[in-house]
Amino acid sequence: MKRLITTLVVVPLLVCITLVQPAYAAEVIDPMSNDIMFYDPTSTACSTTQSTLSAGLLTTDLKTRERTILQFFTGKGLTLAQASGFVGNMMQESTLRSDIIQGGSTVSSSYTPVAGVGFGLVQWTTAARQAALEKLAQSSNRPITDMGLQLDYVWQELTGPYKATLQTLLAYPNVTPVDAAIIVHGNTPLTSSDPRFAIAPTLGYEASGDTAQTVIDVRGGVAQTAYDTFKGTIADGTGVQGALSSSVTPLSTGNTCSGSSSAVASTTCSVTAPVQGSSKSANANELTQAQLTAIYGDPTPSVMKPKMVSVDFLGHSVMVNPKVAGCLTAVANEIKTNNIQYTVTSIGGYRYDAATGIGHVGLSSYHDYGAAVDINAADNAYNGTTHTMPQSYVDAFYHHGWTWGGDWTKNKDWMHFEFNGIGPGGGN
Repeated sequence: MKRLITTLVVVPLLVCITLVQPAYAAEVIDPMSNDIMFYDPTSTACSTTQSTLSAGLLTTDLKTRERTILQFFTGKGLTLAQASGFVGNMMQESTLRSDIIQGGSTVSSSYTPVAGVGFGLVQWTTAARQAALEKLAQSSNRPITDMGLQLDYVWQELTGPYKATLQTLLAYPNVTPVDAAIIVHGNTPLTSSDPRFAIAPTLGYEASGDTAQTVIDVRGGVAQTAYDTFKGTIADGTGVQGALSSSVTPLSTGNTCSGSSSAVASTTCSVTAPVQGSSKSANANELTQAQLTAIYGDPTPSVMKPKMVSVDFLGHSVMVNPKVAGCLTAVANEIKTNNIQYTVTSIGGYRYDAATGIGHVGLSSYHDYGAAVDINAADNAYNGTTHTMPQSYVDAFYHHGWTWGGDWTKNKDWMHFEFNGIGPGGGN
């Protein structure tokens, strides 16, 4: 969402709050017009793990809030500099208030979040993320305005659909507070041309509408001040276990809370480009049937179909393999963030011939494994002479491991995108 205030207003006020006025000043500034651009519309929250913070924690003292947040993240294992990156971003979003809503008003502990209205430390705005926060509050019997609850939910997201942010932070153990703020914010179309954001994940946790310089000056400036203020009094954490490996359990489109055997879809995508399968990549060969089977399993419909999961792609449900679901969601998020104006009227993913019970091309197509989607087939026909697929869509797919049939040297398949972020050996 677009910010309702200008950089000229925010910068001096935020610096003033941090440096010389350690008291709540949300009545004076209005940073609550932010939104988190990237989100997973299908994720659910199951964790009931609570932080070590006391239930009902809510303080009006800015320095106490700042210390609490830093101690939470260093307690999870981050360095003070890494933790400061969260303070820098949360200050801009909410002035570190867990009871604040978009516009600057504060609410009671009985507040029910409203979809489209930012709420809390990072101004959760979408209905899906607010619902997951409410679910955690109910399951842990804590008020939704509790700072400890909200920090637990931030951590739940960082070890789930936003794991790329945590992984990137941990990849830089000696990161500066300013660079930590850049990583937590992430790369957006407004920052991607700035080389200082090369370290930031594309699916950053905040991804606001700030310019690169505003992120560095404001969010980074507050992060640096927080670090300087508490250096020597808050120790670095001793490391985060498991966050750099696949052992961190992602949030699921299935009901894992009740022990259901529903298929679990990854909600993260660590791929930044295809490894093969397109004229844009080093190896233009597609995966063979044997290679696809080695990666995804037996393609016989009775075996493969039950594995499929549903992904919301720009308002349309499509069935795909759980191994590619996170990277399809990442494509949709990039399209939404870049505000690409192209209407999806139809999308197909996994398919097989229901009449015969076998795959449509002898079990050799990416569709038979749930690793391909077709978009707007009527306008982007196979081997057609014209198509409507915008290059910006193609680029978004390419950024997250997918290749396009329109890049094929012959027999163009303008509607078709297939996932080639996994190589023959099953790695990406």
